[in-house]
Amino acid sequence: MKKLFISLPMEGLTKEEIKNNMYKLKNQAEEILGEPLELLDTYIEETPPSDTITNGLWYICKSLLLLSKANYVYFAKDWYKHKGCIIEHEAVLNYAPNSNLKIISEE
Repeated sequence: MKKLFISLPMEGLTKEEIKNNMYKLKNQAEEILGEPLELLDTYIEETPPSDTITNGLWYICKSLLLLSKANYVYFAKDWYKHKGCIIEHEAVLNYAPNSNLKIISEE
């Protein structure tokens, strides 16, 4: 089964809201693509190690590791307004331009 990475704004949302948004977008992606997909869960519950100086960098690195496993990436509405999503988008454009990674975007 192909894997789906969802890049979505999470700031100000609860865990439940984030998870609900992910599953909604997963269902939309399956409708668009016409195939079942395995969701790569991008909600990172781990806490950065105590020697981490910049938590944001630690989280985006974890996210990019997940992105490297994806066949599809879905950029949710307003992704371009959020720095984590922008970094994920730039990573796809710059590090996977000739791969089979396919992009879906709400905008």
